[in-house]
Amino acid sequence: MHLSLGIDLGTTSITLLALEVPTGAVVAQRTSATPCLDRPEGVAALWSHLVGELRELTALLGTRRTDLVALGITGQQHGILGWHPHSATVRTPFFGWQDRRGEAAHPDGGTWAEQARRRVGDAPLRTGCRLRSGYGAVTLFTLGDSWPTDCQALTLMDAFAAHLTGMPPRTEATCAASLGAWDVQAGQWDQPTLEALKLSPTVFPDGVPAGTVLGGLRAEWATACGLPTGLPVVVPLGDNQASFLGSVADADRSVLVNIGTGGQVAATALHFVADAEIECRPYLEGQTLLVSAGQTGGAAFATLVSFFRAVSPERDWYAELLRAAETVPANSEGVVCEPFFRGTRTAPERRACLTGLSEATFTPGHLARAVLEGIARTLEAGRQRVLSLRQRPTDRLVGAGNGLRANPLLTQIVANTFGQPLLFAHHPEEAAVGAALSGGVGVGIVASFHEAGRLLNAYEPSAIQK
Repeated sequence: MHLSLGIDLGTTSITLLALEVPTGAVVAQRTSATPCLDRPEGVAALWSHLVGELRELTALLGTRRTDLVALGITGQQHGILGWHPHSATVRTPFFGWQDRRGEAAHPDGGTWAEQARRRVGDAPLRTGCRLRSGYGAVTLFTLGDSWPTDCQALTLMDAFAAHLTGMPPRTEATCAASLGAWDVQAGQWDQPTLEALKLSPTVFPDGVPAGTVLGGLRAEWATACGLPTGLPVVVPLGDNQASFLGSVADADRSVLVNIGTGGQVAATALHFVADAEIECRPYLEGQTLLVSAGQTGGAAFATLVSFFRAVSPERDWYAELLRAAETVPANSEGVVCEPFFRGTRTAPERRACLTGLSEATFTPGHLARAVLEGIARTLEAGRQRVLSLRQRPTDRLVGAGNGLRANPLLTQIVANTFGQPLLFAHHPEEAAVGAALSGGVGVGIVASFHEAGRLLNAYEPSAIQK
């Protein structure tokens, strides 16, 4: 049986796995923390780290490394780095999706992100999203003349693919659209947006279809990692779309709720939809993905954990707060949290608040449960908006992301809030599985992206507490 290698370059962790086709079994896996990337040497440190991780993965495969026939990549969206095309080197730090410089004051009024939105005008009717801080186009706008004029702006995963193959960088719609300057319907860079932000028409790489083989693995990487020389490397997917692909067996009837550092609710649509609150992202094989994306996922609960850890750093506050929250009744006895510690995508200035506290409910358990319930309520509001725009019924709710999988209480709260059991794929690393499936489609061992769902299985649904 064939194996397809999937790599997920996540915000906090990196996952590598080998997926068996056609069984859909994960036969080997490695997960590690993502090195710090916001310094010039950060990306080089990441390449070095990946060599070691790939070497460990191939050691786990043993003789089955010869069954590898494809390599697919995914990773965090929106961020960019400077790639010098002539030397094929990285010339800038990585500016990720959490970059806040777009929220700084602009000399002409408002923030840099607001000024960008004023200049592009009706671009969301084409790009499917409002420009926000952390999006590559906004980052380039804020950097202005400090961006090297001889560098292209690449996503982290597109740069990695170019580095692996030695080929000129290319991108695919799911990655490109996350930067905020991609015409989703036309399938090309949005020239009015580039002109409004005074960005060079060549600052971004050319687009190619999903499943395109970019080239073969360079001998240097193959030797260092124990991989086959010339292993086909397929154009990367954005992690939101890769997670959907690696989680959802039947896209037509499913909604995906994904909680990691942030949180997203997504469902497919048959056509482009322009909306002020919901992003319409490219998906696969002519479909789009309606996404309610926010910053109220695992990071919100981590903020509460950090608060308690500052008082008593030696204690395991993550586990203690979850145990305490389990003893608190649903609705936290009137304590309500709006967990917008980082603002929202549409209102970055918005902040968190707690209401309904009394002497009896001002406890760690009530605070913890209120934060978790606030996360779930925010996601449910997003789901309702997505379904209203999709205009097609769904009957399946699929969960994904380590922020959800690693937190059974949050899983229960989400199921209760949504009024529907959650299904989970058997494999826990959905984005990396989606990347591996994309690799399989690229070399033809998986017939199509639609057929990829046949390789997925689901656990029994989570229970709903009445």
